[in-house]
Amino acid sequence: ATLEQDQVRAQVWFDAAIGQVYVEYLAEAEKVGGKRFYYFRYYYRLAAYPMNAVRLDCQDDEWIIFSYPVYLKNSPVGNPITYGFEKWKSDFDISAKMYAGYDQEQLYFFIEVYDDVFTQPYGGDKMLRGDHIELWFANANGEKVQIGVSPGNFGEFVPEARLWYRGNRAISESPLPEIAVAAKSTAQGYLLEFAVPFAVLPEGY
Repeated sequence: ATLEQDQVRAQVWFDAAIGQVYVEYLAEAEKVGGKRFYYFRYYYRLAAYPMNAVRLDCQDDEWIIFSYPVYLKNSPVGNPITYGFEKWKSDFDISAKMYAGYDQEQLYFFIEVYDDVFTQPYGGDKMLRGDHIELWFANANGEKVQIGVSPGNFGEFVPEARLWYRGNRAISESPLPEIAVAAKSTAQGYLLEFAVPFAVLPEGY
């Protein structure tokens, strides 16, 4: 199948020999599910804009002036889209508006998450069992870093970031206090604003 969305072209195919579904985007293949169970991930080119002295206060005033958002959303190809498909209502559910910026020392992100039900009953490495954001970074050599960012639960658990993958292996029990995180609950989900120092990212990123 060929999919066209927001000027992004992707090929989706099923490998009958091993029962897996793949997405090809810009000549890179990604396994996205198994037999009768797959979904298409929207891909976007996220531009980071030069910014200066970003205040981590979960206010979008700076971002509206200096940056442009990217809208992230799910879209089904077949059925189901992901785990818990029966509870998924529309593109607006489990979607986000995202801004990115940078200065000489770090990357900045502002993410507005839309979700009809918010739940984050965990902190630390277990935060992946609740609502959170995951970011992957890679350099030209293919070295990768995976970072998880949680808004906390606006009570017992505070906003935090964790390192989950570096180089070619998974990492556990690795907090990232270097990443400053601010979070705010909203009627439609939550806001996250955080700064990722370049020192945390793969060398040469």
